[in-house]
Formats: sequence, C-alpha cells, structure tokens
Amino acid sequence: MGVAYIQGVACRVAACASNSGNKKLRLAVNRMAAVRGVPAQQPNPVIVRQASRQDLLGRLRDRSTGNSELFQTVEALRTGGLLTNAREYVSAITACRRLLKWDGSLLLLSDLCSSRLAPDLITCGAVISTCERALQWEWALWLLDVMPGYKLKPDVMTCSAAISACAKSLKWELALGLLHDMDQGG
Repeated sequence: MGVAYIQGVACRVAACASNSGNKKLRLAVNRMAAVRGVPAQQPNPVIVRQASRQDLLGRLRDRSTGNSELFQTVEALRTGGLLTNAREYVSAITACRRLLKWDGSLLLLSDLCSSRLAPDLITCGAVISTCERALQWEWALWLLDVMPGYKLKPDVMTCSAAISACAKSLKWELALGLLHDMDQGG
C-alpha cells in the first residue's frame, strides 16, 4: 500500500469522523497515520464537503435506502446547497417521487431556478411525474402551463404524465382535453 492510498483512506475516514463528531475515530485515524509514517492532518473542509456530497448523492441512487433516510438525504442536499447541476436535482426529485413528496419536488424545482440553472424537459417531467404519483393534478397542470416560460415545449412524456395525473384523480375531462391539445400539436 502506498502513502497516497493510506492518505486517501485516512482523509475519507477523517471526513466521516468530522461529520459525525466522533473524536475517538479521528484519534484512531491520526494514530494509524502516525504508525504508517503519514503526518496527521486536519481534513480539508472542501474535501470533507465533497466526500459528504458524494455520499449523499450515492444514497439517492441506492434503491435499498429506506424512506426516512432517503427523505433526510434529500433535505440535507437541498438545505446544504449541495446540488450543483440539473442531473443531481433530477436525482433528488426522483427520490421525492419515490417518497410521494410532491411538495419536495416543487421546492427542488424552485431551488434549481434560484441557483441560476434552467430546468429542462427531464427536470420538469420528473416533477410532473412526482405530482402524478401523489395525485396532485393541479400542480402537474400548473407546471405544464409554465413550461413555455422556461422556453420549453411540453413533450409526449411530460404531457402523458400530466394526463395520467388528471386521470388518476378522476379528472377525465381535463385528461381528454390535454390529449386533444396534444393531438392538435398544442
């Protein structure tokens, strides 16, 4: 094992220790580093933040993550400002879909727009799909309606999710109206 490898392991463990506040773990890492001849260092806050961010993003994609942990993960990413691109926002919105947290997906969309990132069809489709699963047809239609303001033309996927949201909520007239609008190219 090379020194760089040991330093990397020590840094990751130290990052975990500093996140959980476990002083014994930090002490053990420093002792391990001393035995290996690696100078003990305080973890770099940027590296710790990046390691934490990557761990949280990994939890979003892990299907075995329980619902309460998944919700806490989404909240930690959202409130910590750790989502940095549209793909990460979509992962968090997809987690909200799994949890039926339609309001969380709308908050994430709002955060995305506030961060100067522009929503795309995938992002809007994920939010509409979350609203569909949670039977929030009004919000699905609202987002479908505001998409042109983002210079987005609703596609088959977003329209289908909105139609499904209306149908599942027994709003058949609205669902048929959307289907008619799609058929007319509008």
